[in-house]
Amino acid sequence: MKARTTLLVCVAVAFLLGCGGDKKDPPDPQNQTCLVNEVPDFYFDSGPVSITYDANKRVAAIRQSSFNVFSFTYNATGRVTRFLAGISQFENLGAEEHTVTYDASGRIATINAIDNARTVTATPTYDAQNRITKISVVDPSGQRTYFKRMEYDAAGNVTKVFYAKNQETERLYAEYRYDDKKSPFLNQPAFQLIPLVSSLVDKSHYLSVNNPVQYKDFGYGYTATYQYSNDLPTETSLLLQQTGNPSIVNKQKVYKYDCQ
Repeated sequence: MKARTTLLVCVAVAFLLGCGGDKKDPPDPQNQTCLVNEVPDFYFDSGPVSITYDANKRVAAIRQSSFNVFSFTYNATGRVTRFLAGISQFENLGAEEHTVTYDASGRIATINAIDNARTVTATPTYDAQNRITKISVVDPSGQRTYFKRMEYDAAGNVTKVFYAKNQETERLYAEYRYDDKKSPFLNQPAFQLIPLVSSLVDKSHYLSVNNPVQYKDFGYGYTATYQYSNDLPTETSLLLQQTGNPSIVNKQKVYKYDCQ
């Protein structure tokens, strides 16, 4: 936080010396409406995904390359009732079309997908603060039966993600650390559906209140560190050290926003 603040001050001073005028603070995206329009994919050699919004500033589609990764349908109350997920991705329940049901409190009750005439169901478990602490996926064929369990800090951020397939003992797959700034994904329920249907753990921060500053993936063996501008994530550095290989691969990936 101190490094990025110093950088912003230096840039502002250079601008004033070159152009003159009264000193004005740069606009703070935390006090504006900032919509993410491009996010990095954490696969090392894949391109970014772009986000489009409807007239109500809700996520309409998340696209990678020329095909839809996700597209969302909302009801009159603003809840996602149906979404399509690209079947080539890990982030689905084995089929393209997913339906979402809600309980009497308005929380997600189930997410269902029909794969070859069988229904695969994801069911979340909530704690007393209505945070999703576990997502259980049941596949009648057994191919996609697994659960993910999440632990939170006092601020409401996912800090640890455990994973177990079928009857295996759960293992710690990911850890997060956070700053104290509001996540740009916080008020977009479409993003929060993704970790509920994904067998991966790298999108779990979509359930968090704040921005991650570090993410460790123990399953794939890499660490992601985040850089920020005006308290919004702007760049991710992925450091991968493969098993048995002492060299470290570094990939830089960026976020883009539309702030109003």
